[in-house]
Order: sequence, then structure tokens, then C-alpha cells
Amino acid sequence: MKIGVLTYFWAENFGMFAQAVASVRALKRVAPDAHVELIDIRHWDTNRSIPPGLKCLLKGRFGSFAKHYTRWSEFRKAIDALPKSSPTCNTTNRAESIDYLKAQNYDLIVVGADVILKYVDSPDVMDNLEPPIYWLPEDLGVPHVMLASAASVTNLSKLTDQQADWLRKSAQGYSMLAIRDELTRRFIVELDLDGDPRLKVVPDPTLTLEIDHGPADELWKKIPAPSDKPAIGIRLHNTPFVRELIQRLRDDYFIVSFVADLPGVHYDACQMGPYQWQGIFKHLSGQITMSFHDTLFSLKHDIPPILIDESMRVDPVTGASKNMVLYESLGLTEHYFNPVKAKINTDDVKALLDRVVKQFDPTSTQQWLKNGADLYCAAAKEACDLAGGQG
Repeated sequence: MKIGVLTYFWAENFGMFAQAVASVRALKRVAPDAHVELIDIRHWDTNRSIPPGLKCLLKGRFGSFAKHYTRWSEFRKAIDALPKSSPTCNTTNRAESIDYLKAQNYDLIVVGADVILKYVDSPDVMDNLEPPIYWLPEDLGVPHVMLASAASVTNLSKLTDQQADWLRKSAQGYSMLAIRDELTRRFIVELDLDGDPRLKVVPDPTLTLEIDHGPADELWKKIPAPSDKPAIGIRLHNTPFVRELIQRLRDDYFIVSFVADLPGVHYDACQMGPYQWQGIFKHLSGQITMSFHDTLFSLKHDIPPILIDESMRVDPVTGASKNMVLYESLGLTEHYFNPVKAKINTDDVKALLDRVVKQFDPTSTQQWLKNGADLYCAAAKEACDLAGGQG
């Protein structure tokens, strides 16, 4: 059996890369005789031949450029090594993408994880504002399923009647509608699919991922972390609030930044490659982030995450976001700050960090992670069975 996984994987994004790798490995685990590969359709941020960070050279920040280049190089090597279809299909034309899919002769197409079902304000929208390719045509002629797919804050009120009709028709063609979160489930229900037996919630595939800590351990040897301060990671944009927060934290914590050029941190680790990122949480006592996958990998290492959401990722009317839904499902709402619902101050963030670094009990989240991994693997097996077993 030949299985193609249609998801993001080609940009320099830690969580994106991890979910793609986890999807392929989990499917291979439940269908060991199958050939499983990523479908190499790229419609934004296509395979850049020029590394990012060149503006650092123009500003004389040679060290920053070196880190940008190292990260870019590590991602390129890791992405090039992934099992994927050939040749690459670089297009924003939906018809070209569909023709490419058909030419691969898959027995099953798995529309994978991440927020690939989002529509509004998305780079995924194809030419003529047609749906993202992840909303496959109902008459594709190849069995296809959703597996931990998500739509972010897309809802019916944000779509035209024609766009909503496109998605309704697309949904009818899927053998399974396994979506990642309650927010996406509500959206699918809006497409006249309430009570549909194909619809289920399946957690992110990274819950199944086994981590090789070797790359992160080698990186950590180069980081001058003192023994008398807990090390914490931070992934937040450079804003006045974040700069103030770093100043509040730096006397009590050794701060490792996951983003470039964040002033006041003790170590800038933006040069990390995707496999180093997966394991670096082993060396931290906590994480302050805006990232869904930072949260999951913190919990996989039994350290407490604190998430400060971005306004752009939060529905301005309801205040909902994929991160809010995640923290609700984890029972960690106290660890979540929503800028749309309430003003955030650095005193509250520091007080929470001080407490959870000392008192965080991972028992309940360990069980949540195990249950989620089991659910994902069961759904992956069901998907393969729908396509006729293991080949």
C-alpha cells in the first residue's frame, strides 16, 4: 500500500516539522508493510535557495547572520532527508495540485495535522480564492482521510456562500474526519455534519513521537548555563512587554531564547535545528511561549509551559484560539494568558513561573499525553484499514 501524507513540512518551523515526521512514523508503525511518504506540494514559503537573515549582514550583525544560516542549513538537511514524493510541485494552482496528487497513484491520502484547514487570511488559499488543497475534491478517486487536521479560528461566518459550499462538498468525500481540536470540530459541524459518524477528535501526532536527545545534548554542552539558576526557554516576539518581562526574569533565571535577537536573554539559541529543538526541553525548568508545539514538547519532558497567546491567533469576537482549547483540554487554563480577554502584566507571569517551576506536578499531563498518543495511533490504524489493510 502506498500512503501519501498531505501536510506542511517544508518551512523553518519546529512544530510543523515535528508533526510531519510524527505523522509519517506513526502511520509506518501501524502499517509496517506500507510505503509512507510526504506529498511534496508547496504553495507558500517554497524551498528558498537564499538563506534568511541577510538583513543582519546589512546591519553589521554578523553573529546573528551566522545563527540564521546555521538554522536554515539544519532545516534544509532535515527536510531533504524526509521521505517524500518527487518531483516537488511548487504551485498555487488547485487544478495543478490535484493532477499531481492523482499522478502519484496513492492507495490512501492522509490529510495531516497542523492548521491546514484554515481558510481566511491564510497563505494556503489557492488561485481565485479556491480552497486550500487540503480540502480535497470529493471526486478525487483516491480514498482520503483527515487525521488530526485543524482549522484554527476559521468559522462559517468568515466564508462566502460559495466557499462554504466548496468545503461542504469536499467534506463529503472523506472516509474519516479526524480533526485535532474542539474548535475545528465546531467548524466542521457548521458544515451540516453534526452527528456524522466520520467525525472525531484526534490529538496531535507529536504525542506519539519518540525523541532522540543526542542533538540537543550536544547543543547544550555549548550553552553556558550556570548551576545556580534554573534555565527557562522563551519564544515570544520582541515587544515592549516581552523586553520588560525578560528584565523581570533575568536575575532569577537563565533565559534561553528560541527566537533571534531578543534583547536581554542570556543565550540566543535561534540556530537550533529541528531535532535539537525537540530535545532541548530536557535541559529546561520551564517554558514561556506563544507556540502550540512548545507546549506539547514541554509536557513531554515534564516541565511546565506558560503560553501568552498572540492577538492575531485569537478570534477577536469569541476570544477563542487553538492554544486556548489546548490548555482547556490539559486542565492548565491558569498557565494560559489571552490578550483579547484580559490585560497581561509581567508581575502575573513572573509569579506564575516562580510557582510552577517549583510545584508543577506532571502526573495528569503524563496520562493525557499517553491517552492522546493511543488515540492517534488507533485513528491511524483505522485510516489504513479503510484503505484496505496494510497492503
